[in-house]
Formats: sequence, structure tokens, C-alpha cells
Amino acid sequence: MLKRYMLLVVLVIGAWPAAAQDGVPKGDRVLVIDVSEGEGEEYDTVFMMGMDMGMQQVGMSMDWTDIETAPGVYDGSMLEIINIYFPAFGMPVDFTIRPIHTGTLRVPDDLANTRLDDPEMIARFNALLDFAFATMPDVEFSSVSIGSEFDGYLGDNADLWAQYTVLATAAADHVRELRPGTPIAFEAMYFTGFQGASAPYLRALNEYADIIGVSYYPLDGNMQVLEPAVLGEHFGALVAEYPDKPIWFYQFGYPSSPLNDSSEEAQAEFIRQAFLAWDMYPDQVIMIDFTWLTDMSDDSVAYFEEYYSYSSPEFAAFLGSLGLRYADGTPKLALDVLREEAALRGW
Repeated sequence: MLKRYMLLVVLVIGAWPAAAQDGVPKGDRVLVIDVSEGEGEEYDTVFMMGMDMGMQQVGMSMDWTDIETAPGVYDGSMLEIINIYFPAFGMPVDFTIRPIHTGTLRVPDDLANTRLDDPEMIARFNALLDFAFATMPDVEFSSVSIGSEFDGYLGDNADLWAQYTVLATAAADHVRELRPGTPIAFEAMYFTGFQGASAPYLRALNEYADIIGVSYYPLDGNMQVLEPAVLGEHFGALVAEYPDKPIWFYQFGYPSSPLNDSSEEAQAEFIRQAFLAWDMYPDQVIMIDFTWLTDMSDDSVAYFEEYYSYSSPEFAAFLGSLGLRYADGTPKLALDVLREEAALRGW
């Protein structure tokens, strides 16, 4: 959830082979951290912190309406920053462009009542892509995802899934024309897109994907955390479902708030178990983007509650405690665990 915010204790004894306990060398795996500023910090500071921990790519996400602010009117200011900043460091970008973001439609107002598979919708989105990629000519794109957590909007509605599949695959084809060789993903949520009634629709859509994009926050329906030990089971389920395509976790986080039945210790154990699970599938699970470096401020939490048109104490606690550091920059236990586990494997 929330990739635009930038600019992401149960010890199982005997559950992992000895090699994983020592750390499997990183190999071709890719470590990403959603770097985000603490109070009074500059982005440069946290970006360098991410690089020091082994960060190999960055994720940048924008809604369609962030760029097309009125019909045919484009704001390229953020795209221009991306084009200047990241190439200077040789840093590839995972770019997510969102006609749908979680439970919300993010298309221009004049298209709000237009079917997603309407030729006008497709033409306008492709024109947006033309503008975006023309404004970022110097960026190396490690991947492009069409939509983020769109399964939260589509639900189990077969017609909506059919509409979105037409739009998303047309956009994927267009990106392949604009930037040949760029891997395409359709990022969906683990617990709704990959499980239950939505799973067959997502599987059909993922036939058009080069990589399997996953958003992963292990919470139950009451926004209480699951035990970190579930990671191995969930990684295994994804690999079993998609054995022939690489799996990329575009969002991967665990809150530390007691309101989510969590703690600093539980969050740190989640990071530890994440690397152990990753070691089990180093050839299938290729990228994990840890969400995120720093907790949101109270003002940012309030902004996203309004953005999602949803609020509860547990939801606010989730949004506000995902970071590996507190909002003032004070490290949590999970930050040191991430550093240690990454360094053990060669990052």
C-alpha cells in the first residue's frame, strides 16, 4: 500500500535447513528498501542509508491522476525529479503507475464512469504512458507495474476483472513498445488477490506478466499481525502457484504497534524470518522491497486515512508503525536485524 510515501516472537527451531541458518549468499536476489525521511531529514540522507544497507533498486509509484491533472493536461514535475535523481546514482527504478490503487479508482474525473476496457480509457492511459516515459528518458526501469493492489477494488466481480485485464494488458503491451525488455508486473495483495475468489482472475491476468508482483502484510481481518513463522508457508504457496515466473514483493511490511498485537520484537522477528524464508526460495523469490524505512508522521497517517476513505485505530496504527525507525529517526530493533541479515548474505 502507499508506495508514493517517499519523496517501505516465534523462533522456529528445526524448521529451516542448516544452510539457511548460515545465510544463503544473495546471488541474483535484489534487496530494496522503501526509504522515507524522518522528522527534519533530507531525502539524500535516507537514500544513502538505504544504499549503505545494500539497496539495489528503488520503488516509485504514482496515481494516474498525479500526472494527468485534467483531460490531456500533464504534470511532469515528479517524473523530472526521478529522471534527474536516480540515474545520477546508477539506481534502477521499479515504476508503478496506478489507474487503481487498493480500493480506489484513480482515473481522471471525466473517465470516472467509463468502463475500464473502453477504447477511450485505453487510449488515454497509453497517452499517459507516452508522456511519462518521454519525461524519464534517462531512467533505467527494473520493472513497471500496472496498478497496485487493484484486487481490493475489483473484488470477486468477474466483469470488473475482465475490464481491468483488457486495460492492463493493453498498457503492458504499450510499455513493451516504449521500453523493450522492461519486465511487467501487476501487483496484487497476497491475502485477496492470491487467495480466495479473486485468485483465478489474477492468475489469468498474470499470464501476461513477466514477474509476479505481490503486496504482503501478514494481518488478519481485524488488522492483527500473524506470527512471523507463517512466512515460510506463504512463500511456498506463491512458488507452488507460480513455479515458472519470478516473484517480486513490491510491498513487504509488518507493523510494530501494540494496537496491531505487535511489538518491536515481533517486527524484528518478522525481518529475521523473512530472510530465512527467502533463503528457501532464492531462485524463485527474486526481489523484496521492505516497507518502509521510517514511520509516517501523524499528519501523513491522517492524509492516507482520507485518501483511502477509511479510518480505525488499528488502521492508523498499521500505517503509522510500519517503519524500521520511528518518525523521529530513532531505530527500532528491526533495523539492526535487517542490516545484519543482509550483510550475512553479502549485501
